[in-house]
Amino acid sequence: MMQKITGAAHALGRVGKPEEVARCIAFLASDDASFVTGINMPVDGGLLLLSGFPRFENQFNKLNIPQSHMITEIDYNSIVLYGSTSFAIDKKSPTMLRNNGEKLEVVYEKSISSGIDIVRVSILYNGV
Repeated sequence: MMQKITGAAHALGRVGKPEEVARCIAFLASDDASFVTGINMPVDGGLLLLSGFPRFENQFNKLNIPQSHMITEIDYNSIVLYGSTSFAIDKKSPTMLRNNGEKLEVVYEKSISSGIDIVRVSILYNGV
């Protein structure tokens, strides 16, 4: 029932999952966030909705430098970088832009992982 009530207020039609909210927060705290301007990026405050579900609390632990450092230069074509209108209510008003004012392409318009995505995943998961 709580999902139905709160989900209607969100662009996705549902409350963000703990890992989705955590990724937004991690992005905003990362080096990559300094390359975009956040005009209006709502993060749904998942902790409030998680009270009573302590198994998800670790999703909100602060990352240490090796976990949050993005390893490489900013990659505007990365499939993990949200587009300018990904969080927009009307899909016309961007919620974030590049520092130079250009819009970021939305994820579903990106064709494939960029080379930098592959390097980052390789380093993060294989320790290369």
